[in-house]
Amino acid sequence: MVEKLIQSAPPTLEQNEVGKSLIAASQPTIEVFEPGVGVFDNISMVPLNLNRIQRIDRGEPWFDFYPVEEKLTRNADNEKPLLVDIGGSIGTDIAAFHVRFSTLKGSLILEDLPEVNTSITQLKHDFFLPQPEIAKGVKTYLLSTILHDWPDKEAKDILTNFRDAMSEDSILLINENALPNINVPFYPAELDFPMMCLLSGTDRTIMQSV
Repeated sequence: MVEKLIQSAPPTLEQNEVGKSLIAASQPTIEVFEPGVGVFDNISMVPLNLNRIQRIDRGEPWFDFYPVEEKLTRNADNEKPLLVDIGGSIGTDIAAFHVRFSTLKGSLILEDLPEVNTSITQLKHDFFLPQPEIAKGVKTYLLSTILHDWPDKEAKDILTNFRDAMSEDSILLINENALPNINVPFYPAELDFPMMCLLSGTDRTIMQSV
């Protein structure tokens, strides 16, 4: 059913870069899914599928509109990492962040599963487990388009682990699409279907996100 929904998508999806990535990433994964195996485990079994998922366009960089230098440097401990990008895949976002803010003090860490290979300093870790010592008390934790992959219970478990790892001065940045509470435009509503069918996830409304 998901494959049919994606194939019959209107031009607004097919002509959009995010839409192209979703179409390319979703069609092959339908063919290779193994029963009883989680969707991300299935994707990682096939390098082509993993490569496509890792390169999905996440939209406007969060640091284009967030006051990085004002917020992230306030009371920062330069002996600790400045930013941990959680579930950041191959590090596209954090690499771009480093280029833009190369003068900021503090190291950058990309946290993801061992299957992900990247040139960025990486912490191989499952975010459903408590954070290791190196990632405790970090100035900034970034969850970018992660929570929409998971139902409410799992999303709460993820957030709980980072709440427990944060210090008094830590910041948790959650970068997600928030849908209007009513009268959601067709295109954003349409993108919610793959999240529901493939992952039991959801693009949450503003009310659900606060």
